[in-house]
Amino acid sequence: MSMTGRLRAALFCAAATWLSGCSTGDTSPLGASLSAIVSGGGDVATDAERIPYASLEVSTGGNQSLMVMAYRRGSDTYWQARDRATVVLREGRLDATSGFEQDLLGVKVEDQEASAELPWQNAATTPQRYRLTAHWQQQDSVRHSAVGAATLQCDNATQTVALSLTTRMLQRCIETVDWGRDGRTRNVFWRDPGDMRIWAATETPRPGGERFEWRIARPWWPAQVPPVPDQGS
Repeated sequence: MSMTGRLRAALFCAAATWLSGCSTGDTSPLGASLSAIVSGGGDVATDAERIPYASLEVSTGGNQSLMVMAYRRGSDTYWQARDRATVVLREGRLDATSGFEQDLLGVKVEDQEASAELPWQNAATTPQRYRLTAHWQQQDSVRHSAVGAATLQCDNATQTVALSLTTRMLQRCIETVDWGRDGRTRNVFWRDPGDMRIWAATETPRPGGERFEWRIARPWWPAQVPPVPDQGS
């Protein structure tokens, strides 16, 4: 099966799971449709606080929406908005999309240095170098790919980062990708220095692509490191 076919099959599986709960894997126990759960009124924080399921605040192309986790398999998590636009995170970074003008089909990390860990999961703050291969599809179904040389540099110190429902001390990692004649992109990840999970990111996953900003509103894992204490308490 082609990469596009695998993505479509996975997204179909996620949608089927969302509606019927008949598939394997972990899913949010939703009995109602997204349109009944997410208000669509633009108040993302209110929706995130009200909805008890894992959720993600996503901004792209001037639009902001709350996406709820429809399905999870291994390190892949599938998130859907009220209009059924879907994003897929793999190992904590954007991997695929569906329902956008130009959909991302996959991002592959290759040739990372000695460590078996993914670069953003490595506790080292020295530069990590690796290769990214991005695949995407335009509205006319024409598929494209690009290969870039990436460097990731993480700060030693943490910073206070405001999320949808809380505030946490996170470590900033900046990824620069040289796509050759297609130019450069710059991505920013905010990770927990304890477990290396990414809580927020600003990503341009391919050359010439839309920028995605996302923040975890409600995590799908037990957040072991406590949030920053409320200074007013």
